[in-house]
This record gives sequence, C-alpha cells and structure tokens, in this order.
Amino acid sequence: MTESDTLELGDVGEPLRLHRKVTDGTCLITYGNMACFRYDAKDTGMCNLALVAVTDAGVPVKDAATVFALTPEYVSELRGRACKEGSGGLVKPLGRPSRLTPAQITQITQVRQVRQVRQELGLGAGQSQLARKYHAFSEVPVRGPTLVGSSASVQLLVLYW
Repeated sequence: MTESDTLELGDVGEPLRLHRKVTDGTCLITYGNMACFRYDAKDTGMCNLALVAVTDAGVPVKDAATVFALTPEYVSELRGRACKEGSGGLVKPLGRPSRLTPAQITQITQVRQVRQVRQELGLGAGQSQLARKYHAFSEVPVRGPTLVGSSASVQLLVLYW
C-alpha cells in the first residue's frame, strides 16, 4: 500500500467493537456504529440468538461473552445447542418436564381431534341435545336411557329412540 492509498481511505479510527447497551428495558447490540439487534432486555431467547449470531459473524467467543456478561464456556454451549436444535435450543423449557411420552401426546391430540369432529356432528352430545335435534325432524317419542349391565366400576347405558 502506498501513502496515497492510505490517504484515500481516510482515518479508519478505532477498530470495530461489539457493544451492548440497555435503556428503558430495551437492549441494543451494536458493532461499531451499526445496530445489529434490538430486543426486550428480559427476552432470554432473543439475547441468546443475538449472542450466537454475532459469534457466527466472526466476533470472538471471548469478546462476545464479555459483552453479554457470560462465560465463554456458556457461549460455546449455546452455540452447540443452536447447531443441534436450532433456535428452539436457545431457551430452556420452563416448568416441570412432561411425564408423557411424545407418542402419548400424539395420541391425546388425535383423540381431541376426533372428539371435536364428533361434537361438530352432534355425535358426542347428551341425550337431551340429541332428543331436541331428533324431535325437530320426527314425531317418534324418545325413551330414556336403559341400564343394560352393571359391575362395581362400570355401568353400561344404552340410549333408545
């Protein structure tokens, strides 16, 4: 580089640095004079996302950890979780863990969908609701429920029309 090249570029000034500033509950992440991220200071997920993004953009993990007031080990852990699980891995689930397996959750969802369809069709309605629907179209009397079988824990009722 010649001296004239240096003059054309002008004074570069300080090297670009990562900064984090919190004002009125809003966090602003800047790199040099450019704003990179702005989010609610209580939003852990966005904070972690910004942290992973700036390290992916080339900011050293140690510098990013210092700016975000975290340890470099935790920053590396977040980067690993983001790589394995995507953005969902950046926030730990709140509350106690589910006692249900994913298969059980799928089964419950399917049962709820079937119940909703049956309800829309009127198949899950009580006798009085069905009777009103039936009487609207017919003059046939509706008898009450009849006890068919009984045991200590189960009673089987059959509805007749």
